[in-house]
Amino acid sequence: MDKYLLLLSRKNSQFFYGIKNTEQVSVYNIYRDMSIPERVLRKIMIKLRINIDRYYDSWKFDTNDYTKIIMEDGSLDDGIFSYLRKIFPHAQLIYWFRNSLNAVDYVRVRDLHIKHAKLCDRVLSFDQSDSCQFGYEYIENPYVIDKSLVADSLKYDMIFLGSDKSRYESIMHVIRYTEHLGWNNFVYIYSKTKPADKYIGNHFVAYRDYLKEMIKSKAILDIVDVNYQHGYSLRIFEAVFYKKKLISNSKSLLNEPFYHPNNIFIISPDDESSFDGLLEFMQRPWVDVDTEIIKKYDFYNWIKRI
Repeated sequence: MDKYLLLLSRKNSQFFYGIKNTEQVSVYNIYRDMSIPERVLRKIMIKLRINIDRYYDSWKFDTNDYTKIIMEDGSLDDGIFSYLRKIFPHAQLIYWFRNSLNAVDYVRVRDLHIKHAKLCDRVLSFDQSDSCQFGYEYIENPYVIDKSLVADSLKYDMIFLGSDKSRYESIMHVIRYTEHLGWNNFVYIYSKTKPADKYIGNHFVAYRDYLKEMIKSKAILDIVDVNYQHGYSLRIFEAVFYKKKLISNSKSLLNEPFYHPNNIFIISPDDESSFDGLLEFMQRPWVDVDTEIIKKYDFYNWIKRI
């Protein structure tokens, strides 16, 4: 039986926070918690190619005999791969791209991550285009539902929380249109460059804090740059797992086994004619997705497919 070690960039603040370690799966942050001076020093040491194993999380003390080690695309450290092979000499080393290589906010580190992927035995990508271009194995991103989240009542018609990237105008077109219809939306567009206002914020929001608002919403807005991203965002799985309506510009969703016209509405953000029928869509009852389909994307089943 395979035994997995999963190394993540931010286990507690991202959607992985719900993962619990089992006899078969162990999950750690790549790096331990650090003070600001330590993080600055670590970056300097990486640039100078100085060993930084002092900053690795406690996985470096783990004595389990892992057969597969999965590294999320969150490390900028060249030396970690040889270090992993040294302490886990019998394990297969797998690099996992959870982000699209052509994403606007990924350009700066793109080549470095491609270089790191070449140091591993296998490479996985959630993006079908990247998989074809680079010969990586395609696998959808997984999800872990937080069953403790319960909404006493619905507060919002639609929610969007995400980074600005290159989609600000498309997002705002949908937001303004629905607010004109009288919708009460929760909108938080994270930006490092735009000044904060009603819709834009400049501080990072922990994933569980977002989920606390999402659970109170009827629908989730999913707008991606279809020119570069050909893999599904977390919002797709949030909708499926938490039974939320999904309004998306990803036309490929029409071909997915979890698609149902009562649950998913496809739009072209810059073409208001594509919004026709949106109000009627919101009034349709949710149609449950087959549990076997949902299980496919559940983290603990997903990892066994690797």
